[in-house]
Amino acid sequence: MGKSTNGPDVTDLEVALRAIGALHSGTVSVTITPVTGSESGGLTLDIGMKFDVLPGSSLPREAHAVSLWPCASCTDIVQHLYAGVIGLDWEIEKLYNQLPLPEG
Repeated sequence: MGKSTNGPDVTDLEVALRAIGALHSGTVSVTITPVTGSESGGLTLDIGMKFDVLPGSSLPREAHAVSLWPCASCTDIVQHLYAGVIGLDWEIEKLYNQLPLPEG
């Protein structure tokens, strides 16, 4: 069965989620909750990662990329989730950049 769109599909999303987890040594999760208190509704999407940190590590235990759906940039929710995976990778990079350099 071929792709019906030009954007990422569910298989691409699964591969990206697994890759981020393997690359950064952690467990990736996706949490989708309805937006409350809003007439238009929508969803809050939280793509998070819990790191497998060693005792004494200065790395935070988790990172998150949170966004709202629908959005003007994505045509469907899978594309939005895929963009969230890229956003999570950026958040992880920010964490790494804040770590102190090892003393030599």
